[in-house]
Amino acid sequence: MGFTLVNMDGSYGRTLLQMADDAGYSITLDDVRAASRAHWRVQDVQNAVQTWEPSIEADEAVGYEIDRGICAHLGITDAAFVAELHRRARVIYRDPTRYTIFPDVLDTLIALRRAVPRLGIVSNWDWRLPELCERLGLASYFDFIVVSARVGCSKPNPCIFREALRQAGAMPERVLHVGDSLAADVRGAQVVGITGVLVDRAGTAAPGDYPVVRDLREVLDWV
Repeated sequence: MGFTLVNMDGSYGRTLLQMADDAGYSITLDDVRAASRAHWRVQDVQNAVQTWEPSIEADEAVGYEIDRGICAHLGITDAAFVAELHRRARVIYRDPTRYTIFPDVLDTLIALRRAVPRLGIVSNWDWRLPELCERLGLASYFDFIVVSARVGCSKPNPCIFREALRQAGAMPERVLHVGDSLAADVRGAQVVGITGVLVDRAGTAAPGDYPVVRDLREVLDWV
């Protein structure tokens, strides 16, 4: 979903920065971005093995830990600050006006609907992803949506890919998984025998044992 089908408007980073400024912390937007990258490097390792019993309450707890982790990388440990950031973050991430569908997406989805028997979203996202997809006009392109909050595990954990295979009704060697993260999307898919395709719109990915596309329409060459 994120950075593969849709781009985000940066509201989370700006909100964190404004809150930090109001609280007297001296940080920059670059600091926020670096903290986010550092957190997700650690999070990807944890996600590979961590599972939980899926519920809305557990989903909120997972989201809170993400916000707490990013704050910790910035040296912000105040519980009230983290709680307020988490509250604002949930509002931001559930607002469809905060997202832009990449220009290569809809043409690709239309072509894929003609080319493949089953098409799904597999995403590390909160409980309300199906509703967000509806509001963005994306849901009708897909046969299923597998979201980490409702499965109880996140990419690159094999369990979320196995659930995707179950819903696709396909053997892994007949499946492509397309995403922007080498660790979560490509390596995670490879563990269960799925071909992971890396979306690299910036053209900065190093060559490797996986397909790379700069434009999502190039995925059609691999179908």
